[in-house]
Parts: sequence; structure tokens; C-alpha cells
Amino acid sequence: MIIIYVLIGASFASWYCCIATRKEQPKQTYSSRSRCDNCHTLIPWYDLVPIVSFFILNGKCRFCKAVIDYRLAFIEIVGGMNFALILYSYSYTPTLILIYLILFCLSIFDYFSLSVPNLILYSLFALSLFLSPLNVASLLLGITISGLLLALNFRQRIIGNADIILIVSYFNLFGITACLIIVFCSCIAALLCILIFNWDSNKKIPFIPFLTAGYLIFILLSPLFRQFITN
Repeated sequence: MIIIYVLIGASFASWYCCIATRKEQPKQTYSSRSRCDNCHTLIPWYDLVPIVSFFILNGKCRFCKAVIDYRLAFIEIVGGMNFALILYSYSYTPTLILIYLILFCLSIFDYFSLSVPNLILYSLFALSLFLSPLNVASLLLGITISGLLLALNFRQRIIGNADIILIVSYFNLFGITACLIIVFCSCIAALLCILIFNWDSNKKIPFIPFLTAGYLIFILLSPLFRQFITN
């Protein structure tokens, strides 16, 4: 069963990669069939099976033998494993899965282009308001704080505006303590990535993937965090 979960998660990741990379290719529409970036040959369906096809083809196009971007396969593997981990976690709910799928989509867009679709971002924000267990006063406070942070960020850019919207969405969904835990885990993950991969200081860091990682850590370790919060 776990293999099915991994393939389902990898399929979502593959689709997200497709629409995210086509955003940078004006000649490709979201509804057109996939083509090789090098020879532009239509890719048959059996070469589009997430993870499996990459290894069967040895990471190369069937027709021109051009090397396929390994990042696509890596994202499919990560997406599949994350999806399976959430489904096997003690705190699994359909809502958490939906939020994860939206977050992972935003992460891929941010990773490839350092920007995210406003429609998806603000849909998540609206969903966080609808699902929020907080009272109206707390929600209004969160919205006010987010507005102030966006205004300050506009004057002097510190982080991306989408990062602020996402953090406020966490506040709406889980409250201030859980939100701070998620942000802390996200910062630790980003710091480790910078140190391990010797990130170029001149390059911008796509932070939404790390905010998604923080969300996953919180969900997977939620029993420990809940005990910490109650104590």
C-alpha cells in the first residue's frame, strides 16, 4: 500500500513540476502534451510514469538521449515520500493532506522561479481563515499584523511577501505557538541546507520549500509538539 501512496504523491509532484516549468516556457501551454526540452518530441505516456520512467530511461530522453533534469526525479521522490509519511502519521486528516498538496505546489513554483501564483497562495489563506479554530478577534489581529508586515516589507524587503502570507496562514490554522514552532523548524532546515550545500550568498533563497518542510515536521511530530505546548 505504501508504494501506491508514494506513486500518488509522486504524481502530484510531477504535475506540479510540469506546470511550474511551463510557466517559464511561453510556447508551452498548460493543456499541451509533454515534449522533450531538447528534441521537442512528444513524450509517450509510458515515459511519464513518476520516478519509474526516469530510472528505466536511465535519466535520458528515449529519442535524443538528452539528459533529463535530475531535479524533477528528486522532487517526485520527495513528494511521494512526504505524501506517504503524512498518510501514515498519527495526525493524518484529509484537511492536512489538502494543505500539504497546496504547500508542495507553492514550494515547487518558488523553487523554480522564486515566485508563486497569487491564486493558489490566497486560496490557501482563505482556506486557513475558513478552517481556523481561532476566534474572530484573534483572526483580525493576525490579518492586521500581516498587513503591517507586508507594509514594512514593501519599504525594505526582508523576506518574500508570499512567505508572510504563508506564515499568517499557519497562525490562522494552528495558533501562535504552533506557528512559531513551524517557523523555527523552517529556519533550522534552511540553515542546514545553506551550510551543507554551501549556498551562494548572492543568490536568493526560496523559503517556501522550507516553510513546507517545517509544516511536515510539525505534522509528523505533532504528538511531541502538543505535549510541549500543553506543558
